[in-house]
Amino acid sequence: MRDKVFITILIVLMLLVIYNFEILAAVRVEPARIIINSKLNTRSTGIIEVINNGEEQMLLQAFLYDWSLNDRDGLITYEPGTLDSSLGEYIKFNPRSFIIDPGKKQIVRFTLTTPELLDKELRGIVFFEHETDYVDESTGAKVKTQLGTVIYLIPENVNYNFKLNEVRFSTGSDKDMHSSLLIMENNGSAHLRFSINYKIIDNNSNLIEEDRLENNVLLPDFQRGLMFNFNQKLKPGDYKLILTYNFFNNDKQSDYEIPFTVK
Repeated sequence: MRDKVFITILIVLMLLVIYNFEILAAVRVEPARIIINSKLNTRSTGIIEVINNGEEQMLLQAFLYDWSLNDRDGLITYEPGTLDSSLGEYIKFNPRSFIIDPGKKQIVRFTLTTPELLDKELRGIVFFEHETDYVDESTGAKVKTQLGTVIYLIPENVNYNFKLNEVRFSTGSDKDMHSSLLIMENNGSAHLRFSINYKIIDNNSNLIEEDRLENNVLLPDFQRGLMFNFNQKLKPGDYKLILTYNFFNNDKQSDYEIPFTVK
């Protein structure tokens, strides 16, 4: 039985893990993220495409893991069934093992069963693993590559509950760049995916700066800090930071107006 595995991730769109960059260029998994919104006591189906753009035939095996994030938003994987959010009991996919020729595509089909009494999000990650010819000199073991697709199962009427707990500013005159830290919390039972539009308004209601912070994810029962630098150093004075949160998976929007002072 495989022990709990800690994996460092390269995040491009979402959660791509690999140890051999030649394989990274050769094999592609699509999509990188699957979100299934489901009614209770129903089945949902979908497909994952694995494409071999390389010049060699490859043997790939599919494994499902539970997963969470650490304090740096790095992926932590666990044996299926370890976490309360585990998808392991409710998903089947086929084939689990296959050989894929150069220039070819393999379709992997999956079926999700939504329990009758489910009231929270379930999630898992399917890794397609390939054992390479490279050997880890420290352990003597062959190195494996892993490319993953994250799957979320979200039942109907799930509870979403976002909270902006605190906003901190670093705006001293000695700072080369002014910045803000947003401390956010998800008290709901499903993950939140959102972008943030922000504006900086001076004391005369003039727009000083505006920008957009993309691709933010907050898991259930998580509190996270998001720090971002302003695009310019502000002159001393009183300002307002206007935040507009746009949530992609529940069609809601939250607005905040926070005063701050630059000394």
